[in-house]
Amino acid sequence: MPTQVTLFAQWLQGATAKNLKADSELKLSSRKSVFAGFEQFNFDDPVRTFSGSAQKVFDGKLDETGNASFPVNVSLSSPPPGKLTASFMTRVFEESGNFSTILRPYELLPFDSWVGINIPKGSGYMDAIGRDEDHPILIQTLNDEGKAEAQRTVEVNVYEIGWRWWWDEESENLAEYFNNSTHRAVATETLVSDDNGRINWKLEKNKYDWGRHIIRVCDTDAGDAGHCSGEVVYLGWSYDSSASADSATQLMLSTDKEKYNVGDIAKVRLPKAREGRILLSIENGSQVLESRWLDLQPGQTEIEIPVTQAMAPNVYANVALLLPHQERVAEAPMRLYGIVPLLVEDPATRLQPQLDVPEKVRPESEFVIKVSEQNKRVMTYTLAMVDEGLLGLTNFHAPDAHDYFYKREALGVRTWDLFDQVVGGYGASLERVLAVGGSDAALEAERKRRERRFPPVVKFLGAFELKAGETREHKITLPPYMGAVRVMLVSGDTANDKKKTEAITAYGSVEKTVTVTQPVTLFATLPRVLGPGESVNLPVNVFVSESNIRDVEISVEANEIFTVEKGSATLSFSEPGDAIASLKLKVNDRIGKGHVKITARSGDESATQEIYIDSRAANPPTTVWESKLLQPGETWKSPLQENGMIGTNQASLEVSTLPPLNLEQRLEYLIGYPHGCIEQTTSAVFPQLRLAKLVNLTDSQKVEIENNINAGIKRLGSFQHASGGFSYWPGDGYVNEWASSYAGHFLLEAKRAGYSVPKTLLDNWIRYQASAARNPQINGNYYDEVVLSYRLYTLALADKAELPAMNRLRETFKSATNSSQQDYRMPARWLLAMAYQHVGLKDAAQDVMGPISNNVPAYKDAGYTYGS
Repeated sequence: MPTQVTLFAQWLQGATAKNLKADSELKLSSRKSVFAGFEQFNFDDPVRTFSGSAQKVFDGKLDETGNASFPVNVSLSSPPPGKLTASFMTRVFEESGNFSTILRPYELLPFDSWVGINIPKGSGYMDAIGRDEDHPILIQTLNDEGKAEAQRTVEVNVYEIGWRWWWDEESENLAEYFNNSTHRAVATETLVSDDNGRINWKLEKNKYDWGRHIIRVCDTDAGDAGHCSGEVVYLGWSYDSSASADSATQLMLSTDKEKYNVGDIAKVRLPKAREGRILLSIENGSQVLESRWLDLQPGQTEIEIPVTQAMAPNVYANVALLLPHQERVAEAPMRLYGIVPLLVEDPATRLQPQLDVPEKVRPESEFVIKVSEQNKRVMTYTLAMVDEGLLGLTNFHAPDAHDYFYKREALGVRTWDLFDQVVGGYGASLERVLAVGGSDAALEAERKRRERRFPPVVKFLGAFELKAGETREHKITLPPYMGAVRVMLVSGDTANDKKKTEAITAYGSVEKTVTVTQPVTLFATLPRVLGPGESVNLPVNVFVSESNIRDVEISVEANEIFTVEKGSATLSFSEPGDAIASLKLKVNDRIGKGHVKITARSGDESATQEIYIDSRAANPPTTVWESKLLQPGETWKSPLQENGMIGTNQASLEVSTLPPLNLEQRLEYLIGYPHGCIEQTTSAVFPQLRLAKLVNLTDSQKVEIENNINAGIKRLGSFQHASGGFSYWPGDGYVNEWASSYAGHFLLEAKRAGYSVPKTLLDNWIRYQASAARNPQINGNYYDEVVLSYRLYTLALADKAELPAMNRLRETFKSATNSSQQDYRMPARWLLAMAYQHVGLKDAAQDVMGPISNNVPAYKDAGYTYGS
């Protein structure tokens, strides 16, 4: 399916992007096949698959006008399951090497004719439908414009699917299952669509085995490459199986127009039928607007419905046709049901706001926006002015408030009757016949665009009120900016001056683009970041739009971060166009925020651009330090020399009667936001409780620490198990014993330091700790003893000491004979001794320690306790 694609590019300020390099890449992907008005049909084939790869479709240059044209030949090795999305990713390169990118998806229809299938769902297991009853299947043929296509030949095939087939194939992939196996249809039938493109086919009762089947329909007029669709059905037992075979049949309805205006006469078309009675019900998303009985005359095929304001944005015409009982034909239904939507447009609900803006304005100038309403109606509105480059990131457009508030409503009225009990000519459940979709919300969210960022201009004004027949003016001053801005207006009229029953709410929107330019403009490019000592070329693209401008002088200024090596250049123009000058900068041995200002001047015309860029060191910061123990009266001079580049170095002096902790060096590491597992979270905030007593903190550091501790307390709540203990990760199903004591210890100290700790959080933890202490799990290893002693210590800190458990552990220490693990048991002894000390039992604390010296052995075991 070859097609011709046209590419156009221009600079934001309106200049032609002539002779620039460009390329475009195409990628095809599958999408759900949906056609307007036929949403109840499935147009996708579960037996086919499609996987597309990216292919380069253009690689060349734009012409003098910024245009390029290239052919695209989409070749498919095999028919896809349905519609495709063709995504073009296009890049246009500046002379400097920088480029702008845009991604645009388009719907691609790989077939000229389409066939869809509608199989009512059952109410049994896995949506099973009753095997012992007939089921009407609707088939619809369409052309490539989504319109009904008559006299198309289709083939219906029914395949059986083995119950355990996906176990054998390792994945439930129907396409793989059919491609890797030989399958013959258990039933095949050839049919032709009627004048409305419809086929009514019957899935006959008791003809097929129990289990899963695929019903697949294919357009045979197009051969093997024609479109197919299908669905999986489960033939079993359904709650509807007890229904009479004399079931309701769908009444095929259509309308004479796709959309109506208020005041029109809608004509609902019926199939030919003999005389009978019709119950017509006009329904919307919440209520029945009207219902009446009509006598159907012989040969009558239309019902006329006057369209009123109450029907906007849409209603549903629900038609029940009852045929004479006395003249009933054998095997023919006594009643038929049908429903058709009527889309209604009320012009009174649309405002027509008008924007009067200049086509071009100069940067740093004031311009006027004039606002009016085409029909001189009252309205309330807001204004927004946004940079086109910023809007291009998501292909944003002014919101259409009318489409949002007046979008199509789903049918909100459910219908049933007692016809079966009264007359005996029962029809099947309406739920199987009347399947009406919801709103016209987008079927597929538009993909995010990947476009290069531009300096943003964003202004928001309003809300304002516009009186009837009034024109309002708004003055806006532009910043130093070159490019294009879009002025967007969204309006509404709530009609507050009318009675509630007569009020009509109206909405409208409009947008216009304003080019911000001048006779001389420029666009300079620098990398996103630079490093000390680097030299960089500064390409400056200068645009001239008037023929009387011949020579343009370019100059550059920079702050202390840079040295200007080449700071000026002159460009000559014989006609309007653009040219590039190259300047040169060198980054000094400094880091910080660089500022570069470029100016292009020709006579009285000038243009400037300012660029802010970071100078960052390529290597991480380094620290050198030295410590000295001074004797009384001793004088010492530090031998340290200045370290690092100018502007990046600083020095600090720490004086203490304690051994040097070097806290200044570790301060930024300690003040960290809590994240990760429970051990990392607790370890990040626990030391911050004591920092203020060890280091002089600034006011901002104190605020940051307070926020971090509060965040840590809040985050620990997500780790708490239903039992009151804490898990290692949020949502884990088990409690981590050591981490539970560690986190609870922090909560106790945080509460003591004056922080707000939720009472429920702490009470549940204490309850868990007490329960675990009374039922310890000690299997003769030192780890269980350390966990229990830490738990007992935290309970003592919470003033909930478990003395019986403490005494039992004390006796365990006395009876321990394995001297090889004494060093590992030392932390447990210290913790238990501190627990006794905290409750005032100093003798017991000393007894636990026994003859052990005050020298604490090296902490060798970081596995079970995570080193915390």
